Amino acid sequence: MAASEISTSLFRDFATSTYGNQGLNATDATDYTILTSGSGNGVKFQFSQAGWMLLYNSSGGSITYTILLPEPAQYQKLGVTFTDKTITVAAGQIHLVSLDSRYKHDDGFIYVETNTSSAAHLQVVKRYTIS
Repeated sequence: MAASEISTSLFRDFATSTYGNQGLNATDATDYTILTSGSGNGVKFQFSQAGWMLLYNSSGGSITYTILLPEPAQYQKLGVTFTDKTITVAAGQIHLVSLDSRYKHDDGFIYVETNTSSAAHLQVVKRYTIS
């Protein structure tokens, strides 16, 4: 199985939120994508419009989310390896994570995996809207 893509049309947008310019409801579980556990699974989404992601743990225990960091070929040739970024979210908690270009792979996507299924949720919030 491969990472499921969260299309840019599913990114949350402050401008089109039902709350208007007052923000987003971070507790509405219907706005999240559920991740599947295991290496190579999880989700991917385009970096170009993404500003933040919300990581929501609906389980009774902690969940570890892993943002896979790209390893450029020139670093690999030198024997340099990057450690993927891990974020542990306690039971019932929501974490807001700012996204930066270090997470973007050559294909333009950010990849996120988790160590559990069905209780690990993620939603992407757009960086900004130009009107």
